Amino acid sequence: MNLDKVAATFADREAARADLQKAEEAFSVAVREAMTGGATAPQIAKLTGLTPPRIYQIRDGRR
Repeated sequence: MNLDKVAATFADREAARADLQKAEEAFSVAVREAMTGGATAPQIAKLTGLTPPRIYQIRDGRR
């Protein structure tokens, strides 16, 4: 039984989750800043591959 490997990979997974959460927040801020600066949801959607309704959800903090 290799519990050390389980513990190590669990720690890696938790670190990745924390990194993803930070990246998601940074992306949300960037979307809001872009829209405040005049970018449209369709422009951001085209750039990111997300849908305009999803961009509006991000802008409005409705995730």
